[in-house]
Amino acid sequence: MSDTVIVFSKYWSKLDQPMFTTLRKSKFAKEGEKVKIYNKPNVNVFPALCLLVVKFTLAELSTVLLCIDTDTRTREAAISEIQQFYPTPLTDETVFFLHLFQKEVQDP
Repeated sequence: MSDTVIVFSKYWSKLDQPMFTTLRKSKFAKEGEKVKIYNKPNVNVFPALCLLVVKFTLAELSTVLLCIDTDTRTREAAISEIQQFYPTPLTDETVFFLHLFQKEVQDP
């Protein structure tokens, strides 16, 4: 496993799923890289495998994806939630890297 740690500063329901996404303005992991996922509020650390990293502008991201990723119900609410993590205003041209992770299955 690499030393890469992906930090989530709040609880997101997606982290309970076997596969989940995260949107970041930087590329945090490479495809095929095993990382540690750190969920600060629960002090929960678990290994995950990065399956995919794709670059999108905010305008290209679907509302459904944004809502699932942020536990919200509207595009506006999702963008407002994401904006909390960045000091500069988000625009349709803001670039994000969509990371798809799969939780590592532990051998019994």
